[in-house]
Amino acid sequence: MSGIGILLVNTGSPDTPNVEDIKKYLVQFLMDPHIVGLPTWFWKPFLNFFLLPVRAPKSSRRYQTIWGKNGSPLTSTTQHLSLLMEVELNKIGDDQFSVLPAMRYGNPSLSNQLEKLEKSDVEMIIVLPLFPQTSYTTTESIREEISRFSSSKPILFIDGYWNHPAYLFAINSHLDFHRKNLPKADKILFSFHGIPEIKTRIKDTYEGQCRKTASNIAEKLSLPKNSWDIGFQSKFGPGKWIEPSTRLVLKQYAKNGVESVQVFCPGFAVDCLETLQEIDIELKETFLRSGGKNFQYIPALNAGIDHRKALVQIISSKLMNYSSDNKV
Repeated sequence: MSGIGILLVNTGSPDTPNVEDIKKYLVQFLMDPHIVGLPTWFWKPFLNFFLLPVRAPKSSRRYQTIWGKNGSPLTSTTQHLSLLMEVELNKIGDDQFSVLPAMRYGNPSLSNQLEKLEKSDVEMIIVLPLFPQTSYTTTESIREEISRFSSSKPILFIDGYWNHPAYLFAINSHLDFHRKNLPKADKILFSFHGIPEIKTRIKDTYEGQCRKTASNIAEKLSLPKNSWDIGFQSKFGPGKWIEPSTRLVLKQYAKNGVESVQVFCPGFAVDCLETLQEIDIELKETFLRSGGKNFQYIPALNAGIDHRKALVQIISSKLMNYSSDNKV
């Protein structure tokens, strides 16, 4: 029997919804060159003296609308998923698994969780970023952070799973269940986190993966071509982002007489500020104020059984095909 440590890595959240904690989190997040990419000499003073005083109080108010008794939904759900995943994995095979949550920004930090596994008796470490579609802004940022860590143990990095049959089956099962228990909608909108358009010019394959994911889901659900669309959300700062904008799609729906819509976010493994607040509060209000009648947000896979089974299969298939080429 050998020990295998697994890190389920997510973006992260501030420790509390208080302004000072949000400032601390935003500094770490927005100083990552994968996120903004502007020269430090310009960006750091602009961030500290102009952006944070405005953005932190606004983010604090937004976080307060979704903060739960266990803290940030993103952090608490990722922790819960990790515990349940450990149970699932230890039911199969001869290996002993230890599963920990890790956050690229905030706590529990990626570096601290790597250090825990390094000091433990596991023989290898698997890093699974909870981002089905890979991007320079997410997956590559995590990979680069791990590459700075000096480990005596092999590290297997699982780089995206947007087209893995287990992931698509989990979404199909999840959506099938929820849509059977919701009133029928005129449209279903698949919303993904946006990135600046310039990122696609540096060979970031994210946009193409998102579009293919949406079409794969629609095909598996046998959705008529005119019954679904794709949108990109969470635009931040100047410059053009990949389109269409989720906000503008919803406004156009209402303008065109679409009365009911279901929104699902295939790129978010667990619910967070961008789904619970931006989609299910802000953009719901946008749709209804624009003339829509019924808005239904379908939750992320979260720690549900469909998600757990899919991740177990993804990890198992990577382990079976493991080679030295997979090391970080």
